[in-house]
Amino acid sequence: MFTINYTIKMKEFTINDNITLKLVDNQTIIYLDNNQFLICKHLKIQVPNYKIDFFNTIDEIIDFKNEDSVNNKNNISPISPEMAFLGHCSNLQVWVENNYNTQLLHSTIAFPLLEKLSKLGDSVAKKVFKEEIIKKINGDYAPTIIYLVMNRYLIYFTDEELNTLIDEFHDQEKTYNEDLLDLIYRFDEERCLLSSREIIFLTEHPKINLFELIIKYGKNYFDKNRDFAQWTSNFLIKLSKVNKKYLEKKIKALLCTKHKIVFKEIDNKNFYQIKLDFSKMDEFSIQLYYLLRNLSKRPWDFDFYSDKQEHNKLLKKIK
Repeated sequence: MFTINYTIKMKEFTINDNITLKLVDNQTIIYLDNNQFLICKHLKIQVPNYKIDFFNTIDEIIDFKNEDSVNNKNNISPISPEMAFLGHCSNLQVWVENNYNTQLLHSTIAFPLLEKLSKLGDSVAKKVFKEEIIKKINGDYAPTIIYLVMNRYLIYFTDEELNTLIDEFHDQEKTYNEDLLDLIYRFDEERCLLSSREIIFLTEHPKINLFELIIKYGKNYFDKNRDFAQWTSNFLIKLSKVNKKYLEKKIKALLCTKHKIVFKEIDNKNFYQIKLDFSKMDEFSIQLYYLLRNLSKRPWDFDFYSDKQEHNKLLKKIK
């Protein structure tokens, strides 16, 4: 058990052999193995009792409070740097005492710390690191799941382990949140991080459903931002090069059951023709259709022909 001597004059606090906090120029800085690692934000959480039941994790509480603080700047009581330092010391101390339980710290602090501590050889961190990642990605709070994926925490899992996690998702109820699409797009566009296995994970996770988010909410993005079409095209091409079978299977399922290829039937004198009705298809569905057509060994099996005018319109849309 650790004990903090709560004195305003305290400028440094050592939690264990690896973790030390220092108050430097009115900022709380976390040092790992005597090297500066992270600058802590000032944070004061006051959540009304009637709202507590709406939250399941510390991430949700802090994200809610940070958003609420932006909207109510005049209602925030300032905290002195010294008091903020003591608060961070107390939080980190409790976190360590509870074997690095990530329910006790926001993920943007807990997981970078855990990752580095594991690399430094901390026995507890090495034991719980992957377990804590699994807990979070099996949780219900999608922003944390996206944070872990975008910051490359899936690299610590083999393909077999990742497939096992994905298999466990299949019986869970799916949810759709447009804000997640914006979060993924802005994050990946800035850093170009998404690998094929991460794209698959975000597509299969029932709290995210990347492909279906694009189909459900993508129209606003395609209409307002031409870079969005390039972004979707880029990750589809990336996925086609690495996992063609998965992509073919996923596209066929989406186009047949979710947001559809729309057909028009035409009875000609010499043959019976079915063609695509592009006017009733969104841009992502059109991208998926043409990618599937290019992936197929026998594209004519589902090439339903379009007249020249419609075909030219399509090419203009997806270029």
